Amino acid sequence: MSGVNKLVTKGVYNSSVRSDNVATTTDNYKSVDGAGFTVKNYLQLKSATEQCLGPGLGIVTADMFTPGVCPKGKNMGALPADKKAILGADKCALAASGVNILDGNKNRLWDPESAARTATLANTLNPDYLSALAEVADVYAHGVSDPVALCGTIEAATKLLGGCLSQYEPAALSAAANALQASCDKGPAEARAAIATMIGSAAFAANSKL
Repeated sequence: MSGVNKLVTKGVYNSSVRSDNVATTTDNYKSVDGAGFTVKNYLQLKSATEQCLGPGLGIVTADMFTPGVCPKGKNMGALPADKKAILGADKCALAASGVNILDGNKNRLWDPESAARTATLANTLNPDYLSALAEVADVYAHGVSDPVALCGTIEAATKLLGGCLSQYEPAALSAAANALQASCDKGPAEARAAIATMIGSAAFAANSKL
């Protein structure tokens, strides 16, 4: 596997949803330095995720936690069959307030409005950025109502990647579309994991081609 397909289908940080947890310390694209490369800041990620998956997603909800993790009244009972608990107790307050995960993680995702932009460099996929992006990917994929419909056919997978990775030429995404469709066609849980992997990928994080 090489090129864009590798960057789309290979996860870049540990995730509760994605099945291909990759340690950033050994990944060969964890840090990309050079002219023309920047990662998306949290405002750009908001725009990109809406363009990719549509509006209304990204809100942290009670069914994203293992029952009993959050204080009483802040989470539901059983998780839906095709979903997993994806957030830890440190995010319970976001569920209580109905906050978008991107807003909750903005200081870890290069907040351009912050006076202290020290956590994430604009040209580096550092571990904290990647960890925050993995949570974003999981939350957004969790909220998709019919993940198989988004990518279960080649036509659908190609359309999804075209909207999510618009910085790439369609021809460059052909192999990635085939891999995405093959995963999505297996069922809702696999489709959700494939979508989360794509959102959490280096290719999605980048403003420019890698």
